[in-house]
This record gives sequence, C-alpha cells and structure tokens, in this order.
Amino acid sequence: MRHSKTLCRFLLAIAISLGLAACGGSGGGGDDDEGDAGAVDTGTAGTNSTLSLRLTDAPGDLAHAWVDITAVVLEGEDGNGQTLNTTVFAGATGNIDLLTLDGVTRDVVLDVTVPSGSYRGMRVEFGNVVVETLDGTVVALAGSSNPDGDPVDIELECSSCGLGNPNVKLPDGVTLDLESSAKTLVLDFDVNQSFGRWPGDPGRWFFRPAIYAVDEGSYGSIVGTVNVDTGVFFPVCGGRMTSREDFTVLAADRADAFRSARVMPDGTYRFDYVVPGRYGMVFDQVVDFDTQELSFNAINPGVGFPRQVVVQAGATASMPYLINQVICSDRPPPP
Repeated sequence: MRHSKTLCRFLLAIAISLGLAACGGSGGGGDDDEGDAGAVDTGTAGTNSTLSLRLTDAPGDLAHAWVDITAVVLEGEDGNGQTLNTTVFAGATGNIDLLTLDGVTRDVVLDVTVPSGSYRGMRVEFGNVVVETLDGTVVALAGSSNPDGDPVDIELECSSCGLGNPNVKLPDGVTLDLESSAKTLVLDFDVNQSFGRWPGDPGRWFFRPAIYAVDEGSYGSIVGTVNVDTGVFFPVCGGRMTSREDFTVLAADRADAFRSARVMPDGTYRFDYVVPGRYGMVFDQVVDFDTQELSFNAINPGVGFPRQVVVQAGATASMPYLINQVICSDRPPPP
C-alpha cells in the first residue's frame, strides 16, 4: 500500500530553483511550525472588516478524509504587545469529506465582522479527523469516530494539534491585510501533504495540516501533462501494479512551503487557487510502500533551468513532465 512520500530530498531542488536555503519542513503550518504570529497593525481605531472563508481540496490518494472544523482564529498582538486573538469561527462544521471538494468550495463562515488590520497568523482547529484508505483501513485522531461507522484501525498522530500554533499559509506568506472592505479567502486543504504514513513504519500515521489561504479575487492556476517516455514501463511494486498516477507534482514558492497535485489517469495535473507569484516545479521522486519503494526520474521537455512558472491572477501557467525512468526496489529493513 502506498503511503507517505520522501519529500525532503526534493526541497533542495526547489531551493536551488528559487535561490533559497535548502531542505526545510513540510508544507502549510506543518507539524513543527512555530508559526508567524506577531504584531498586528490594528489600522484605524474602531474600523472593522468582513471576512468570509470557503474550503476546497484537490484529489488525494485516500477514499475519504473527514474533518470537523471547530474554530478558526486570527492571531497577533496589538500595539501594546497584548495578545490579540480574533475568533472568526467557533462551533462545528460537522464532518466534511475533503475529497468531495475537488473543483468546488464549501462555506465555512460568511461575512463575519473582524477588526481591520494586518494579521500575521491564522489557526484552524479540529474536532473529528478521520481518513479511510483505498484498502479500507480507518485512521483517526484519538476520540474521533468514523462517519461510516466502521471501527478505527490506527490512531492518527498530530503533535501540533492543540498547541495553538498558526497552521495556515497566508496569501503573501507573511500577513493577511484586512481593510474596511469585505474579503473572501479560499482555504485550500492539501490532503496529500496533510496525511501520511511514517516511512518504514506502516503502523504509524501522521496528520500535519497543510492549508493555503488564497484571496478569492486574486488567484491563478498551474496545469500540465505527465507523459511517459518510449520504452519505460511501470512495474509491480508494493504488491500492486503502479502507473503514472503514482507520480506527484510539487510546486513551491519557498523551500518549506509547497503544494502537491495528483496525476489523473489521462496524465494531466492541476493546481487551482494558486497565489500569484513564482513557483519552482519539481516532483516527488520516491513513493514509499510497506517493504518496497518506487523511484522516478523525469525531465521537463523544452524547459530550461531554473524550472519555474510565474502565476498571474486570472491566468494559467503550465509545466510538462516526461517520466524517463521508473524503478521498484526493496526498502532496507528498519534499524
């Protein structure tokens, strides 16, 4: 069975393509992210903004991924160094299957009033979190119940849950500017980056929320096709036949913040709700299975170095891939 991919070895390539430092943590807020909550410029005293939040997701390698959002909090400090936490949502959304949100959005909050200013942190808190794999294994946070009613097989580990650290990447990577007008953000929940199995330990699963906030009025897309070179064949690996659907495309705007896109059966991939900017385009070179690993090599035909795309609001950038090597090998035994 396929599980978490080896990402760190590609952050170096991302860093080189963007002129950044090498190998950082995982995308989104991350399991070890201390967050960027800092000073908040409260703007003109007494002014307010309205904020709406919508949730979306792209296809993932799971049968279901249910989350119950219980709170959304904007974080910072006022001009006197006092903590300023603005609760945007508190309650329960109920179990949302993220995999049903491909190409659509679901409202989380509509037109909530918040103090105007420039916030430096956003935190999403969760109640129920349950994933079901393609083979029917149910993995859940402690205390969560499976909406399908099947028993939980494995406990989902989340060392950052409950710590109060920001776990949403803001639109410009630093601040969320709320003026006296209305703003709508789309929260793009990257399932492939958020859930996975520890390499070499199939009995452990992690949950590291990877969530990207995008201004609904200013975003673009990245698309492309993954082709397979002549004479390249996909082997049986991890007990099943593999295909180019096991190939994962990564787009990064810095060494420790990247998004993933699943390759569809026809070879196409797509990133929607992408914040305008420059992105390094690489791929996940190794897919880990329980006892074996699938290794890829690929090129970007007709593209020079660095392998980047520039995303503009309302426009679509593209990057092709050509897989020229696929190898299945046994994983070394754990130490």
